[in-house]
Amino acid sequence: MLPSCVKDDEYKPAKFSLLLRLSGWCRSILADKTSRNLFFFLCLNLSFAFVELSYGIWSNSLGLISDSFHMFFDCTALLAGLAASVISRWRSNDHFSYG
Repeated sequence: MLPSCVKDDEYKPAKFSLLLRLSGWCRSILADKTSRNLFFFLCLNLSFAFVELSYGIWSNSLGLISDSFHMFFDCTALLAGLAASVISRWRSNDHFSYG
């Protein structure tokens, strides 16, 4: 049993809202010029990778297909840089004193 002076709501964890978290990340990305440029280049690179992959499959070109996978790996590096750019601007709190 819980002590009478402690409310039951204090023991419940905060609700996780994926939509709220994603909108916060999007606002954080679009607010900073460096993150915004990384994001737009990531979208551009990803779109060219899909075009190259689809045309490579359509024309049976192993060179285009392999280069599209190379571009997908480039996109993962851009995504890691974008995540680092967003995380570097987080403020410190009780759980994470380093920000």
